[in-house]
Amino acid sequence: MSLITSLIQRLILSLWLGMLPSFTVGQHVVPVSNSFKGTWIAGIQTGVAIPFMDLTESGLIPKNDHKHSNLNMAGGLYLGVEINPSLMISGQIFIARLNDQNFDRNQYFLSSVTELNGVAAYNILKLFLPNSSDQRFKVHLLGGAGLCFYHSGVYNLLTDETLIERGANATFGFTGKVMEGVIISGISIRFNITKNMDIFATSAQRWMNADNFESVKGGFAFDNYNISSIGIQVRLKNEKPYPMIFEDFRRKIE
Repeated sequence: MSLITSLIQRLILSLWLGMLPSFTVGQHVVPVSNSFKGTWIAGIQTGVAIPFMDLTESGLIPKNDHKHSNLNMAGGLYLGVEINPSLMISGQIFIARLNDQNFDRNQYFLSSVTELNGVAAYNILKLFLPNSSDQRFKVHLLGGAGLCFYHSGVYNLLTDETLIERGANATFGFTGKVMEGVIISGISIRFNITKNMDIFATSAQRWMNADNFESVKGGFAFDNYNISSIGIQVRLKNEKPYPMIFEDFRRKIE
């Protein structure tokens, strides 16, 4: 064996022996990865729905002193995925009442709404704190679209006589109801109270692709309504990305 071959073999052996501790010590390195395994989430929320229709009299300030208040109960459920620490998407179902009255017309309207939608939420705090991976406080901008299935009726304010109705008169369901598309925009403020649970407050406007929700046309071209709610969200499976650190150190800081 030549001297050069022997030196090369010894050099390779020295390199392998030098790397050996990183394979034999009971600590291994988590590989570098910027990927984020999606986390399934589910939530429940309840709040108020406020209509902004052509028969709406209350304007931007809700009033509760009417015979038929424009402060109406709403509630919903959703299931979604946190795609990464900044972005989540969800499918939602909402049930709401949308009622109000108009003294000038001597009319009031009652309606029930079932809404199915898909919404994306982006945590805008990531724009200001890009390196923080465990924010307990989040501010999400919301955007999405969906379908609104509704019944609405217009009645005489003094006699309660039915003037006109649209869609099947049922609190919940889709059969026989009028269907319209909706565009959704809003904001949500969230606080992480445990590793897998958030509380939140959300307000989102729904813009309908119609101007005759209550069978009256005029004013703004698109009837719309707002749902503001509070709720609880749980993580069904929690996966988080970690930087390149030893696993035993990771366990210490968790």
